[in-house]
Amino acid sequence: MLASQYQIPGTQVIISIIQTGPLFYEYQVKEPELMGDDSERIKFLRSHFSRLFQDKKRNQQFVQNFSHEFALETSKLYPSLSLDKIKLFEYYIFRDSRGFGPIQPLIDDPFISSIAINGTDGLVHVTHDTYETISTSLHLREDEIRILVKKFCNRSIRPFDYDTIPDVVELRTGLKIIFSGQKKNKTPLIITIEKPSSDTRSLVPDRIISSYHLYHDMIEVTIIVSPPDRFFYQISIIPLSDHEKSAIQASIEYIKKKSGLQTFHEGAFRISENDFSGFLHTNYPDIPDRKHHLLYTALTFRQDVVKWIRVILADPNITRILCTHPGKSVKVWHKKTLGETETSVIPNRSDINRFATFLIKSSGKDYDPSQNEITLQFKMGERVFLTRIRDDKGHYYQIEIEKNGNKKPLPEKNQRVSVPKITHTLESEPDERIDALISKIFERDLKKESSESLPSPNEPVKYSEEEQGFFRLLNPLKKGLKGFSLSGYQRKEKPSRDEAPVPDVLQVPSVMNIPARDDDIAEEAYWLYQPHAYAVILQDKNKERLYRVIEPELTPRERIILEETHETLRDVLVYDKPVSRGDLFLEYGEVAKIVRTYDPKIHDDRLSVIYYYLRRNLNGYGKIDPLMYDELLEDISCNGHDLPVYIHHRYYGSIPTSIRFESEELNRFVLKLSQKADKQVSLTSPLLDASLPNGSRAQITYSDVVSTKGSSFTIRKFRSDPMTPATLLAFGTYSNELLAFIWLALENRQSLIVVGGTASGKTSAMNAFSFFIPHNSKIVSLEDTREIQIPQKNWLPVQTRVSNSFNDRGSVDLFDLLKASLRQRPEYIIVGEVRGSEAQTLFQAMNSGHTTLSTLHAGNIEEALNRLTNEPINVPPAMFGALNLMVIQTFHYRAGRMIRRCDAIHEIVLGEGDKVNWNTLYEYDPKKDSFKKVFKKSKTLQTIQYMHNWTDEEIQFQLNLRASFLSKLRNQYSTDPEILIQMISDLRRMA
Repeated sequence: MLASQYQIPGTQVIISIIQTGPLFYEYQVKEPELMGDDSERIKFLRSHFSRLFQDKKRNQQFVQNFSHEFALETSKLYPSLSLDKIKLFEYYIFRDSRGFGPIQPLIDDPFISSIAINGTDGLVHVTHDTYETISTSLHLREDEIRILVKKFCNRSIRPFDYDTIPDVVELRTGLKIIFSGQKKNKTPLIITIEKPSSDTRSLVPDRIISSYHLYHDMIEVTIIVSPPDRFFYQISIIPLSDHEKSAIQASIEYIKKKSGLQTFHEGAFRISENDFSGFLHTNYPDIPDRKHHLLYTALTFRQDVVKWIRVILADPNITRILCTHPGKSVKVWHKKTLGETETSVIPNRSDINRFATFLIKSSGKDYDPSQNEITLQFKMGERVFLTRIRDDKGHYYQIEIEKNGNKKPLPEKNQRVSVPKITHTLESEPDERIDALISKIFERDLKKESSESLPSPNEPVKYSEEEQGFFRLLNPLKKGLKGFSLSGYQRKEKPSRDEAPVPDVLQVPSVMNIPARDDDIAEEAYWLYQPHAYAVILQDKNKERLYRVIEPELTPRERIILEETHETLRDVLVYDKPVSRGDLFLEYGEVAKIVRTYDPKIHDDRLSVIYYYLRRNLNGYGKIDPLMYDELLEDISCNGHDLPVYIHHRYYGSIPTSIRFESEELNRFVLKLSQKADKQVSLTSPLLDASLPNGSRAQITYSDVVSTKGSSFTIRKFRSDPMTPATLLAFGTYSNELLAFIWLALENRQSLIVVGGTASGKTSAMNAFSFFIPHNSKIVSLEDTREIQIPQKNWLPVQTRVSNSFNDRGSVDLFDLLKASLRQRPEYIIVGEVRGSEAQTLFQAMNSGHTTLSTLHAGNIEEALNRLTNEPINVPPAMFGALNLMVIQTFHYRAGRMIRRCDAIHEIVLGEGDKVNWNTLYEYDPKKDSFKKVFKKSKTLQTIQYMHNWTDEEIQFQLNLRASFLSKLRNQYSTDPEILIQMISDLRRMA
């Protein structure tokens, strides 16, 4: 059975690997076929060139350019020969005169590291990079062996006499010949030919045109030129010592024994880098820790051809990649070569199909078995063309990748996958006054922002070009977020006292090296805590996602050091400031001193890893600490021990993570969480609502007193960056026209409630709407959990408090806060959410002239009105006359991702007999993913018209002015909320 087939670079020789048994393979060589009198002509040419080479001048000409001189001389002797036939003759003449006869193809094969020839029967064995030691189809005659040995004599660095053959001979070409065994008729019993390492220093210098490293300097790429002017792209792990190679081989035997496998191949084993490092510590303690990651990479790349192709794909020097057929080498177009270049990577049918699946899933496109031709477009400009080829063995893909677009700019800031098509329905002609006003505002305020901006950061530290290249394939949803880049991170001029120095080598495993199932695809990856933790969003074949946290792995010895240091630090922690709400200052220098008492020789890079875990466990939130740094997470929850921690992602919705707690571990964690909030939870008081030091809100259940699954917790994360109107536009949640209407309404003291289900974006939308409130107006916000962030100076934020006493003495709820706020003479009252008796007070405030904003849990306007008019809220219908607008928020799914949209804007109309009705102003069309205007007259606009004594043209001008401003804001997004609110104020004043 054919196991593999490939062509030797620069030749027409085909190599076939035939599987002859469960563990046995044979290496077969197929040279170009000779037809008719070709053999006689070659015999004549061999004799002719043998005489020609005796002329030193002519011989030197052939040495300098063999192909050219051979073609000229052969054309003189045989003028009618075609160029292909001349090339065929050249191969055999070169092989027998300049080469080593029948074994020359084995020497040219880049996958062969050594050749063994039995001097008794002429059998030849080779050591193959993929199939290890295997037999070949070659059988050398005794005269061929004697000729071969004589060539070794003539070409050795120190020529020797055939009668006195030494044990070891080094040739000028770099080959090392080992003669062993007793001589028979002056012929050694065993001849071993060791080829030079792929290390560029040991190759013939004039054959190398470029050499560089990828993948954290662990993979070496060498561009070699072979006569006649053929290029070869050789990629391999950097050279390892014999001792390191034996360690890898021993680990393979260990894996086979542990897994009960007879062969070692990709996908047949699962061994973590941590277990591999433990194996080396036990069996090869002399190999330093810094080498463990290199050896693990060599092990995992050993049989996985797809990983090699992905590294080639990430090579920034590659402009095009072509996989044509199983058993054929991958071809590339390199910036330093001319045209097509063969590589040392030979995929089989399974490798090609796995790589095609990886590309399809990475693009976010659904796999359609009926498609024979697939075109994929990636966001960095790469284009992939897949063509399905069917044969008697099934099917495979021809894969062509064009990377010429990789210099295209990244998507604009906050650009997202799904942005609705905006249909402008404002009936207006271009107005020169609008253009003049908006240009004046943007010119002044953006110029002010530019002058006040901070200096540009230092150049990022790039660990490898490969890492940057690979992550360009992942959907770059977060390219606009500061700091989220796996290609590097900002190096400060001098680390502060509680920061570890930047490691020279990245300590977290690459996303290509993390253990995962074959069908899993990494949709996205981004940093959480640079450079020690990042998140990977994995998707399996069933479209189920997993949020995986990748952190540095610790060896068994490092675990012991971490535990000992943790215990020691309980007594020697250095506090630079008072401890408040669980915040500790852990000085790096002091930690380093303690760690080095346990391991004086520890490398600085590994010391930074131990320091990371100490900060995470002592000052942070333990296992979930990386999640707390993810600005894209809204909620973090754990429903019990031995269950995955779930998160609610801004783009992917609710998905499980790779984090789990054991029973006792979870109990200790919720106790620590309560201590961070300066609260207590116990068996007598197992429920706790608390605010964490970073502003997040936590709900904690302790032990199994009330929860059958044991302790649990839910953390509602505090958003550090405020939601602004520009953010809503960037997400496509609202159109320019919708926000212009809401802006004009709020500016003119119209009350509104944002209605929606859980995680529909109600509070985020309300926070953005608050930017439209005049900046000098008195604002009071009331919340259970602090979420609203607005830059207005005249703003008083207050929140509820839960008492720990049995009689609830000292508790302050929303009803208490709302009553107190009415005595503070606010112009605008913002209530985080109405759900009980405070709603009646809120409507009382509306009816007494206070403009209010609030949110309400409901699916649509009918459900919202039913909730408000029935128990337990029970607002009298007559009070709805003061409520002007209801904005409905919903979420939808596009291409597997959750998106939020404004479903409708309704204005409340109080009819006869205090019947609550509504008039729909705008609504969302999910089929077209667009918004449309559905009203002809609006009570809200009529009220505003009446307030200002505006004509129809004047109020239309005000709407058009705001919509045009928002349209330009969408294209020139200002990240500074204070600048944004200043621009809004300037427009209001100029209008």
